[in-house]
Amino acid sequence: MNQLQKIDLKEVLEKELTEKQARNPLYSIRALARDIDVPYTSISRLLKSNVELNLKHKYKVGMFLKIPKADLLDFIFAEVH
Repeated sequence: MNQLQKIDLKEVLEKELTEKQARNPLYSIRALARDIDVPYTSISRLLKSNVELNLKHKYKVGMFLKIPKADLLDFIFAEVH
């Protein structure tokens, strides 16, 4: 199992949200969802209850996280942990 399969999306996105809120206290989950180009409800469900994102949304999160294109498919099809 490679590093990409061990990524906890909930943890990574919570960290991203926290970092952005440290710079801008008004930054919200809606703003994060907008920046990733994923519906707010999808990000909210992931952060609140660890519901898995669909493949299209995982792709967009991978692009947002700047995962190298060579590793993107592994990231998209990795199991949620």
